[in-house]
Amino acid sequence: MTQMMGMGTPPEKPAPTPAEEKRNRAILAKLEEPISMNFPNETPIEDIKKYIEQATQDEPAGFPTGLPIYVDPKGLTLVGETMTSTVTINLEGIPLRTTLRLILSQIDLRYTVEDGLLIITNDPRAGRDTTKGSRLNQGGRQ
Repeated sequence: MTQMMGMGTPPEKPAPTPAEEKRNRAILAKLEEPISMNFPNETPIEDIKKYIEQATQDEPAGFPTGLPIYVDPKGLTLVGETMTSTVTINLEGIPLRTTLRLILSQIDLRYTVEDGLLIITNDPRAGRDTTKGSRLNQGGRQ
């Protein structure tokens, strides 16, 4: 008997291409760099996203317009947030991976790096490369 589409175990995610792996490593390296996060007043997530993109512009690293950030709209909706939801943070000299985790934890989100993107989501599997089961990076509440 054949298994019907949409039933049973979901198909495994294909392994990342060499180009995606290279881009993932470049994003992870960028996340280790400190950037100023001077948002002591309530600031919309969309403004912080734009700031991070601007602050991470790096032509030689392959990011002429900054880190490629995708915000999962379904993830936002599931936690009752929008791109206009506000957060506060006021830190200097701290790696972006830490400040991003602190920002996102304020609205029950996390991030992962996969497919050559920094993805912001509420998915508890965020931070795992499911094809290898290895930890890439994550932020948000555990």
